[in-house]
Amino acid sequence: MAKVDSRLMRVCALVLRPLGNRVFMQRYWTTIGRTIYYPECIVDPLAHPVVLEHELVHVRQWRRWGVLMWLSYLLLPLPIGLCWFRFRWEREAYLVELAHAPDREREIARIVDALWFGYAFPWPRAWMRRWFERASAEQQAASQPRSP
Repeated sequence: MAKVDSRLMRVCALVLRPLGNRVFMQRYWTTIGRTIYYPECIVDPLAHPVVLEHELVHVRQWRRWGVLMWLSYLLLPLPIGLCWFRFRWEREAYLVELAHAPDREREIARIVDALWFGYAFPWPRAWMRRWFERASAEQQAASQPRSP
């Protein structure tokens, strides 16, 4: 669903604006429950399969954890800064994007910046970077053909 067609997304944008996110409607995809909201600049959301795959991770998280997922995402331990659960939920989804990236180092930098600036500083940047570097190495090792 287009964000511009959603009253809920317009309210979210108003709440996020004073927190520094002035591009919520224009840049960010958002999933709540089973509904994926795409930014107003997107004409065809199906033309963005990697982002949709990321958002479908959140749909699966919602199915498994229900309201606990969103309560922890928004409020635990704090709504801004050091919100480990927000990092936990997003990192699982961003692994999808990392797996598709041709330049993993550049993608890790992009992901860490996106989390830091767009998700209210969920975890220290250096810690997020190290986590994604380890996860990237694990992804690469798992994708290597095994010798007989």
